[in-house]
Amino acid sequence: MTSPRSILEIDPYLIREALNNCIAHQDYTLGGKIIVVENEDGCLTFKNSGDFIPGSVENVIESDAPESVYRNPFLVSAMVNLNMIDSVGSGIKRLFDIQRKKFFPLPDFDFSGHTVKLTLFGKILDMKYARALANNENLSIKEVMRLDVAQKKNFAERKNVSVEPVANAGNATIASAFAQTFAQTFAQKLRSRFKQEPSFRKACEDCRNLMEYVSQNPNVSSSELAKSLSLSRRTVFTYLKYLVEADFLKRVGPDNGGHWEVLFEQ
Repeated sequence: MTSPRSILEIDPYLIREALNNCIAHQDYTLGGKIIVVENEDGCLTFKNSGDFIPGSVENVIESDAPESVYRNPFLVSAMVNLNMIDSVGSGIKRLFDIQRKKFFPLPDFDFSGHTVKLTLFGKILDMKYARALANNENLSIKEVMRLDVAQKKNFAERKNVSVEPVANAGNATIASAFAQTFAQTFAQKLRSRFKQEPSFRKACEDCRNLMEYVSQNPNVSSSELAKSLSLSRRTVFTYLKYLVEADFLKRVGPDNGGHWEVLFEQ
């Protein structure tokens, strides 16, 4: 089940705009349904029937202007006048801008099968991507989109990484040497704590992201970790306890004023 915190992290404007755009641009002659799904990866998916008339998202963002032709012109006009949706150009551009400012993955569009499928992410997927955006505010939208494609590819590969003990890890598809080594060591030391495989895989992914964040920010607080990783503070405390007991991390000094030391070699 999707974490409620992850969904709450998605800007309300994005949810409203995505749903109302499905209504405005649905091809009603196809008799399809508008579908909204909460996914396990902390994201929402919106799907409506009909081809994407502008052709590509890149064209819309670059022009940043309304299209001259709409599938349902009277419906779109009415919804724009009622402030239910923005114009096509400004609406999609704003979706990208909001996610970029939160360091979240950019909206993901899929136009296959004569449908428009939009996925919105409610959490950070890759701390390297987040840090790149935080440290380079002047990146163009094209550069951010290229970074976004790379992080989503790495995330998909990490989801397919086998986190079984070392003997079964030889055929795993890995995103990096660190991801493979961490997954193997995490499995060896902490697999017994989890009854269900899905919960173990999620914990492994979350703890790896936590380790990467702490390595770059040793003075980080638990509340900041929770906010940055879209986790509850209780979950962060639990993960930190696991990582300390398994000798991944070490707390140096008091809770207030101390810092974290990474023991696991990256």
